[in-house]
Amino acid sequence: MTDRQHSLVTRRATMKIGAAGLGLLAGGYAESSLAQDDEIPDVVQAFLDGWLALDPEAIAATYATDGLREDITTPTVFTGHDEIQQSLADFFGAFAGAGVEHPNVLSGPGPFAANTWVFTGDYVGQLPGFPAGSGQPMTIEGFTLIELADDEIGRTVDYYDAAGMLEQIETTPVATPVAG
Repeated sequence: MTDRQHSLVTRRATMKIGAAGLGLLAGGYAESSLAQDDEIPDVVQAFLDGWLALDPEAIAATYATDGLREDITTPTVFTGHDEIQQSLADFFGAFAGAGVEHPNVLSGPGPFAANTWVFTGDYVGQLPGFPAGSGQPMTIEGFTLIELADDEIGRTVDYYDAAGMLEQIETTPVATPVAG
């Protein structure tokens, strides 16, 4: 196993632990529960709506001017509207026919919210640290911890299954032209 593969496998284990942590977060706040639409703070709803629309500008606008988007898996930190918007545009640009779902949204009494998500699309570009895509169908599962700062998002932390992504990229057969 290469160092990179070991790192991704270790990150996959972290992802599973992180998903369990989301459950602990839910249990850690006695008043917390899976949120109904009317219980979700407006800025969190705008963030989720931006993701559903795959709109980098709308998502970035929900962050504070000095807001942070942390990608624990890669690990990368994007600061401020411009960097956050560009990071999302680059991510969305690596996929064709993309879509996202938010199966669970948690909103607590404190400054935190969280959501689980499933992102799907055909991998046609190249994400940093990953091989180039050639149209492989991909499903990425993850969750995001959201830290609120007044009526804006101060910070998000994304956790997702990078090892699963790599497996999907490397195990999907790629059509090769037949010499004629």
